[in-house]
Amino acid sequence: MRLDTHRVSRNGQEIHLGSIEFNLLRHLLQHPGKVFSRDE
Repeated sequence: MRLDTHRVSRNGQEIHLGSIEFNLLRHLLQHPGKVFSRDE
């Protein structure tokens, strides 16, 4: 995940994410192991 360019890749393949999906993935990666409720 490249925060500066908003790019995500896995196994060398770029994954195209919308802004909501990118921000959600970033949030999950910033809090590994945390379980979020639907309200969070």
